[in-house]
Amino acid sequence: MSYQFAHFEMLSRKVLVKPSDKATKSKKWNIKETIDEATRRNPDACLHVENPGKPVLVFGQDLEALEREHEQACDGAVDVQKNGKSRKIRSTQNTMACIVLSWPGEMDADCKRWQARSVKWLQDTYGDQLKTVIRHDDEAFPHLHAFIVPDDLKAISLHPGDSAKQKAKADGLSPKEQNEAYKQSFRDWQDSYWDKVGKPSGLTRIGPGRRRLTR
Repeated sequence: MSYQFAHFEMLSRKVLVKPSDKATKSKKWNIKETIDEATRRNPDACLHVENPGKPVLVFGQDLEALEREHEQACDGAVDVQKNGKSRKIRSTQNTMACIVLSWPGEMDADCKRWQARSVKWLQDTYGDQLKTVIRHDDEAFPHLHAFIVPDDLKAISLHPGDSAKQKAKADGLSPKEQNEAYKQSFRDWQDSYWDKVGKPSGLTRIGPGRRRLTR
């Protein structure tokens, strides 16, 4: 039985390292590092790949062109503060989103149909903000990397969980209700992908959970 895999991540030009990140020693990649791994396949950026190969451009412009366009947009973007003054946006602001979608099998006719459905779902969901989709065939399973640049350069507006949580907070809901809004919105996002892509591709929505034992 095969399960769908859809992962959403927000990216910035410079990573803001939080104390919790240092404690867990978690590594967050900036936009350049992500593009290095995705398209240039620089050895230092993809140590997990035994024989890095050139990615396949599935939709939109190549990532290096997107990188240049994104930099130009960020250089010209400003934030209006509460006091009315303007300043350039922070380099740590999440200005791009990356979605990874994986096919649990070989690169065959079924995979190509899954790919076409995935790109259609991405276009329907993000419209013109979807800039590039590439495919990697040099790892265990074929998978897509979709890069999305929001019109306002605020990737949080695209994040299904964070945007719902921020709305719940603005509506005066409790922290518990905000967290539930976050989780429900992400479930809805996964459900949408499964309805349009996973189900017609023969994938199961939810994988095996952890075995629950009594104390």
